Amino acid sequence: MKFFKNKIIIAIALLAIILGFVLGGKVSKELEISSDNLQGLINQDYKIEDLETKNNYIEFTVRGNLQINDIKDFSNELFNKSKHWKQNKLKVFFVSKEADTKNLKKEFFVDGLTNKVIIDKKESVIKVGTFVSVPSIEKSRELSKFKETNIKYKDNNAEINVSIPEINSLEKIVSQSKTYSIMFRDINKNKDIDNIQLNIDNISNNYTFSTENENVIEVIEKIKES
Repeated sequence: MKFFKNKIIIAIALLAIILGFVLGGKVSKELEISSDNLQGLINQDYKIEDLETKNNYIEFTVRGNLQINDIKDFSNELFNKSKHWKQNKLKVFFVSKEADTKNLKKEFFVDGLTNKVIIDKKESVIKVGTFVSVPSIEKSRELSKFKETNIKYKDNNAEINVSIPEINSLEKIVSQSKTYSIMFRDINKNKDIDNIQLNIDNISNNYTFSTENENVIEVIEKIKES
C-alpha cells in the first residue's frame, strides 16, 4: 500500500514538472517580444527601433536598405513568429538607413520611408504598402464614381474609405483623388478640415492618398490572406 502511494506521489510530481515545462514554454513564447528577438528573421542587415507593445498591438520600425522581396520575406516570418503572441495586430515601418524618423508616426510620409506593413492575425492578412513618388500630377477634369463606405473625423482630419471602378493607371488614381478631395472640401465647407486621407479600394490593389503630401501615394498589396 505504501509502495502504491509512493508511485502516485511520483506520478503527480512528474505531471507537475511536465506541465511546468509546457506552460512555462508557452508563457516564454508569449513574452519574447524584444528588439533582439526580432533580429535574424531574414538574412539581411537591419535594425529594430521604437518597439511599442500594447495589449493587442505591436508597432516598430525596421531601419535598413531592404528590397521589396526582403520586406515580404520579413513580413511572412514575422507573421509566423507572432502566432505565439497574444497581440493580433502588428504595424511595421520600413525606412532607409539615413531616414529621419522623428515625425514618422505623426505624418503620412517622411523622407526615407519606403514601406509600411500591417498584419492582422485574426483575418490572416498581411498588407504591404509601398510609397511611390507621383509628382506634378494635375487634378482630373472629370470624376469617376467614388463610393464612400465610411468617414471618420479626428483632430480636423477626415479619413474616408472609398471604392472606385477599376483604374489601371496610378496617375489617374492620383488625379481622381485630388479632384475628389477638392470636391469633398467644397461640399463640407462648414467643417474645419486640415487634411483628407483616402483609403481607396480599386479591386486589384488598395491605395492610400493624403492631401498632407500629394506627391506620394501608398500602393497596398495583400500577400497573405485566409
